[in-house]
Amino acid sequence: MKTRRTDGERRVNRSAVSSPDVAGCMNFDTSIIVLSSFEAPAGSLLRKAMRAPKKTDPNDPARIEAHRLIVHEVTHYLDLTTTLWGLEFLVRRDLALAGLARGSHDALKVAMLNFSELEMHWELTKVHQKTALTDLEPVCHVHYSQRHGAMVTVVLYKHGERVAETPLSMLSLLEANALACEVDAEIRWYTIKHGSLPEHHEARIAAGLAGVLRSPMRLEYNVLHIIVLRYFPGLDLAARVKLIMAVTSFTLNLSTAELSRMANGLSYHLDGEAWEAICMDMRRGMSRHIVAFKVIEMLHRYATAIDLSYEAFSAAIKQKHEELIRASLNFTGALPGGMNTYRGLSDIEAKVLLRVLRGHKGCYEPVGHSQAITRNRRLRARDLSTAAGLRRFRLLDLVLGDDSVIRMPTRLRADVHKLNDSVLDQGGAEFLRQIGNPEIPQKFHMPPGTQWVNLG
Repeated sequence: MKTRRTDGERRVNRSAVSSPDVAGCMNFDTSIIVLSSFEAPAGSLLRKAMRAPKKTDPNDPARIEAHRLIVHEVTHYLDLTTTLWGLEFLVRRDLALAGLARGSHDALKVAMLNFSELEMHWELTKVHQKTALTDLEPVCHVHYSQRHGAMVTVVLYKHGERVAETPLSMLSLLEANALACEVDAEIRWYTIKHGSLPEHHEARIAAGLAGVLRSPMRLEYNVLHIIVLRYFPGLDLAARVKLIMAVTSFTLNLSTAELSRMANGLSYHLDGEAWEAICMDMRRGMSRHIVAFKVIEMLHRYATAIDLSYEAFSAAIKQKHEELIRASLNFTGALPGGMNTYRGLSDIEAKVLLRVLRGHKGCYEPVGHSQAITRNRRLRARDLSTAAGLRRFRLLDLVLGDDSVIRMPTRLRADVHKLNDSVLDQGGAEFLRQIGNPEIPQKFHMPPGTQWVNLG
């Protein structure tokens, strides 16, 4: 571990475009993870948190919490760097930064996951009643907005009264997956330590997740978990988080060709005049959050139609999730002809995007990043669990709150401080200056405990 204190050098701080957690974040403009709640003296704890527990290890809540935080942010990094959606994001991001470095302010328009989604959450997430989000009846509506594009608006009712509403976006999907992988990590931790998951630990973890979902503070990021609870109330905790992990992996890795095929199939399952615009977006490789929602819906239709028990569904989603998704989409006609080419087309498209990224090394992509991405993508195809591969994934070093750095077990040999400076110098600073509304990042990074207001 080293600490960077040289005068005149920049610290690696939370970016205005990052994952929303207070204890740590992954910066989308640099791909660097910052654990702001830890400093250099916590290095020993963090290194222990990256190791699987032994049966003789005492219970250490601080170590488990650190493990969960690392898994959460590493999941964001892996979603950004190993999926087709993420690789396309990196290509667009690097092109936008290069354009800004040349003085072309219009270059920001090619960046994906830009401020429009934060703007959408700021404008459309509304809490009508100051009440815990329990005993909810979600009503989901797929529609098209001229301002925000394809949307899933989720309205939450409690005892017949509207209490809140929010759009489901790509940010919602990414954060739902990170939370699912975080819960999966703790389940896996106690399963390794005890041989199986003790009932009291399962109840405690489930209660903790329920507490997170009750808070309206993170409604826009938790909404996918609420939808899964609505469609599959009888699933056990492990199966529920595996379902979200499986749907996210499938959605983010769909090739453009498969998205186009799925758009044709979904056209029969979308109501109203907006379906044509939504399907056109999908044919262009956009609107993956719509796909995630419809896959959950199709899984529910399939399970109901063939009278699949919760026990059988849980076993299938844990062991053969791709087969289950393929069967449901084929059964409902959402993906005509099945998914026989899913993995092959996804890998071909990934190779093309990686070839483009190799030309960006130095300024925006560290040397060796494309090889690390290939390795990590292969590992992730074998197991959806971030925790299972934490010591094998080749990752950038973690930056702590005091700007010190902790090395990952299998590390990408790149200086994260130099990478941060390079991005800032080559368009990154201008990228951050172009944030229009200062309230948008404030909403995006609103810390727990902040007094929330009625936006209705």
